[in-house]
Amino acid sequence: MYHVIMLDTLFFVIIMNINWLYFFQYIALSGFPLLFSIFYVFWSLHIFPSSMYEYSYLNISHLLQLLIYIDILQALFHWSSHTFLKKTFIGKSHMKHHIHRNPKPQDAFYTGFFDAIFQLIVPLMITLHIVQPCRITATLFGAIYSWWLNFIHSSPSITYSYLENFCIVTPYHHYRHHQDPQTNFSNIIDINKILVHINEMFCHLCQYEHTLHLNCVKS
Repeated sequence: MYHVIMLDTLFFVIIMNINWLYFFQYIALSGFPLLFSIFYVFWSLHIFPSSMYEYSYLNISHLLQLLIYIDILQALFHWSSHTFLKKTFIGKSHMKHHIHRNPKPQDAFYTGFFDAIFQLIVPLMITLHIVQPCRITATLFGAIYSWWLNFIHSSPSITYSYLENFCIVTPYHHYRHHQDPQTNFSNIIDINKILVHINEMFCHLCQYEHTLHLNCVKS
């Protein structure tokens, strides 16, 4: 039963990413091969949440939670790889990914072994245990997230203004990270832009309160 389920998930993820895989010139061993090898062991040892061993209907709320939590966790792990862990074996392992300054989708999962564990597998396991999704929801999440990681490593010359308007990461946003590794650590939500908007709103609010205060003083 375990073999069938893992093959089912693998098949679905590959089908979802076929538009990228068709143009790949190589398959990064630190990507799907490593991920599914480790997850197969985890699945066989029953390390995944018990909910993932049950059949149930797709839960949209859980799906959204998975995407939000994984982005927050991976952004933190990613940031740490470029800051206080930069000179450790984890930071050095991650720099293998930055060999590609003009990345393509095939480079999305190209990284060092320790970085793949630290920045992909660990955040995924934490997220799955927090949300406790059913197998169908978890499988769709894996397919969507892997597709998205390939997407943000695609051509930065194509603009996606409708995504940028909603503070969603685009290929250009991630391309800038490959040019300057000290910026843009998230993969889905443009946290930097959200923080800028919050700061602008706060400044406008302070200015409004200051204006009200002056008007009260004058009156």
